[in-house]
Amino acid sequence: GTIVELSPKSGGGWTEQVLYSFAGGNDGATPGSSLIFDASGNLYGTTYKGGGGANCTLNCGTVFELTPKSGGGWAEEVLHSFTGGNDGGYPNAGLIFDASGNLYGNTLTGGGAGCGGTGCGIVFELSPVSGGGWTESILHSFTGGTDGSGILGGVVFDPAGNLYGVASTGGGSGCEGSGCGIVFELTPKSGSWTEHVVYRFTGANDGSEPGAGLLLQGAGDLYGTTSSGGSFGAGVVFEVRP
Repeated sequence: GTIVELSPKSGGGWTEQVLYSFAGGNDGATPGSSLIFDASGNLYGTTYKGGGGANCTLNCGTVFELTPKSGGGWAEEVLHSFTGGNDGGYPNAGLIFDASGNLYGNTLTGGGAGCGGTGCGIVFELSPVSGGGWTESILHSFTGGTDGSGILGGVVFDPAGNLYGVASTGGGSGCEGSGCGIVFELTPKSGSWTEHVVYRFTGANDGSEPGAGLLLQGAGDLYGTTSSGGSFGAGVVFEVRP
């Protein structure tokens, strides 16, 4: 995979520039999520595979940073290589920053022994360390029960510092017993985070299997989509209100 920039040309059209081509080894492979900038113009993202974690097929993925070099070109630095264990595996969504420069994201697997032994996914925080490097903290490890599993979309902050996201499965007894997915909230409390289920999908007209991230409206309403369920069985666009 590659990271590219498209620049508009005077007179029409666009020019592509490849900023980085992944080699598929420790630098990562299969970038499939959105990118974000920091205030200095560096880019951050995730790769679904690569990175060297031996507990996953084709390794367990990375969080990376791309920094523009003086004189042209970009340099990649891997901030975290997932192992597929308690630290997670297969990050499949974009990242967000908080006001202190910490990064937040989620993984599809890892975090424990549930979901067939691969783990049910986590929400994580990466914090820069004085002198270099980053430290990972696990905010929540999903169990595949009522708290959800299959974390496919990214997470978003509200103004109070709570995180919201979706789990595509789990949450109840519907949808062949695995649950039809949930909207969840993670609330910081005394150095840890507590998960609350905001909404459980039933697989009926309300939809099932939410698979993308959420949008947070100013009044606190959350908007998203499901890949199935609804009046025609082809998914819904939903709003969840406090």
